[in-house]
Amino acid sequence: MNKNLENLKTINEKEELTTCFSFSENEHFLLVGPYLDTAKMMRKIALDFTRKYDPSNLKILIISNTSEFSDFKDLDKSRLNTCKLLDDLCSSMENRYIEFMNMKARSIDEYNEVSIKKLPYCLVFIHNLNELLLAYKKIRTPLIKLLQKSRAAGFRFIVSSEEETLKVLKSEILDCLNRIFKVD
Repeated sequence: MNKNLENLKTINEKEELTTCFSFSENEHFLLVGPYLDTAKMMRKIALDFTRKYDPSNLKILIISNTSEFSDFKDLDKSRLNTCKLLDDLCSSMENRYIEFMNMKARSIDEYNEVSIKKLPYCLVFIHNLNELLLAYKKIRTPLIKLLQKSRAAGFRFIVSSEEETLKVLKSEILDCLNRIFKVD
């Protein structure tokens, strides 16, 4: 079993979620638990970030088919075009790295220090990843590419999966998820 799954930290609704999920850390997260519990937790995290960050500094993308995110009217919520969406995110990441190279920067923070044009962080929520991987086999390659290479470009992923279906998440995906929380 994956080394990250050996010592799961339990997270509950009472915790200050933005202290667990920070952009200063180059980490992607996995929330493990029942379908609706992880959706509710992701919703709370998204709300915390919309309150904490100005929209010009943070773009939020939600991939989900649950009604928990229905009040996020201004956010991009898509399940139908997930493959295209992940391909577009890969292109965006690659374009950012070209801009970084032109400015002799290695990360979004370095780029934003030296550039007039500031780039926002991008926080991507993927609810019930195990279901997506089973339904859309084509998303595995762009997802792994993003999880492996997007941190310096300012992308952070918070994904969820039900505990009993973790076997769907191959080690190449699990190894990219730095912190794993059990939703209580």
